[in-house]
Amino acid sequence: MTIVRSGRLWVAGVLLGIGILGVVFVASRVFWRPDFMQVIGDVEQELVCDSGADVLVYGVDSCSHCREAKRILEDAGVAFDYRDIQLSDGAYGEFLSISGRVYPVIITPLFRMNGLDARSLEQVGKTLAKAGSLKTYLCGPNQRD
Repeated sequence: MTIVRSGRLWVAGVLLGIGILGVVFVASRVFWRPDFMQVIGDVEQELVCDSGADVLVYGVDSCSHCREAKRILEDAGVAFDYRDIQLSDGAYGEFLSISGRVYPVIITPLFRMNGLDARSLEQVGKTLAKAGSLKTYLCGPNQRD
């Protein structure tokens, strides 16, 4: 009787462990995306400072996520510069130097988004619309918008 009971407990423990590992794996794939959002580096900072807008978006017109990113930023009233990587060799070169893997790439004055998370971008858009231009803080006081 004790062996059967301990065997059932062992099986239950294994199944519970597998269930917990499964949940952790799924959560890590959904919520923890280390490549999704990163603090900008020197290359991205230079691109933002040289552009005429607070946000840069690299993408292609045939991409639904790229169109959605543009719509979200337009709805929030954020000034952005859209660079089509299929139409411009310069934009494609910049895209390769930044990420080169996933589009859209959205560069704000503080971080870079690889791909689109609509909720995050909507929050960023609202924040940038309220804060105004952050380029002065990023690029120095002599930066002109």
